[in-house]
Amino acid sequence: MPNSHDAYAALKHRDYRRYAVGMMAQSLSGPMLDIAIGWELYERTQSKLALGFVGLTLFLPVLLLALPAGHLADRFDRRRIIQVGLTVQILISLALAWISHTEGPVPLVFVILFLMGCVNAILSPARWALVPQMVPPEILGNAITWNSSLSQACAITGPALGGFIIAANHSAVGVYLVRGLTPLIFLWAVSGLNLHSAQRKLEPMTRESLIAGMKFVRETRVILAAITMDMFAVLLGGAVMLLPVFAKDILKVGPEGLGWLRAMPSLGALLMAIVLSHRPPMRRAGPTL
Repeated sequence: MPNSHDAYAALKHRDYRRYAVGMMAQSLSGPMLDIAIGWELYERTQSKLALGFVGLTLFLPVLLLALPAGHLADRFDRRRIIQVGLTVQILISLALAWISHTEGPVPLVFVILFLMGCVNAILSPARWALVPQMVPPEILGNAITWNSSLSQACAITGPALGGFIIAANHSAVGVYLVRGLTPLIFLWAVSGLNLHSAQRKLEPMTRESLIAGMKFVRETRVILAAITMDMFAVLLGGAVMLLPVFAKDILKVGPEGLGWLRAMPSLGALLMAIVLSHRPPMRRAGPTL
């Protein structure tokens, strides 16, 4: 049938498969890192406020750098941005491993977390903007759906694996070292991609160019509605940063239990993503949301 929906169209492209391997390595170790940071900080400080400041420290760079990061991804080589960002991620992970091993000062952890948030804020637009350069436009939606499915699968496995590593070693150092190794896989994946050249308007970084995206969002009601809804979901969902308190003091299930607690929301999201990947795009997405 000419109009049949191929749920595996994106996976048939060599470049997307390569990219997916690197993305999964990153997506697997990211939740492991979240588990390690939350558990270790609460173990060392017994402070719920410290856990709250973790989320704030990681959010501030996104708030400050979201617009410049998108502009950088439009003006410069996205692959080079990713390569530099991943290299810095490796150094950050090794620094966290050293602080954990030596029981270094907690304030230094927050300094490194802020730097990590800056790197993530710059990496994110460049990483997601690579996908349209890998696959034909007609299967871009399928590739994005697979991105979500694979990311959610890793978001389930990562926290559980991180919890087991912490429990087995009675330390978070192993998790930080794993996080330091996984960017190497993504570096390998990105270096071998055959990307289509993207048409870009190389405008100077002015105030008008930085707020152009905000104007577009404000004037496009469907995008504004989706972003607004997602914003409230993220704000309220930030309570998961307090799960180390539940795992340690209330449920008394240790780091393994914390891993499973952090994995459960992603399990629900994965099941939904799998359903969506096997269905054509929604025709009435607005009312559905």
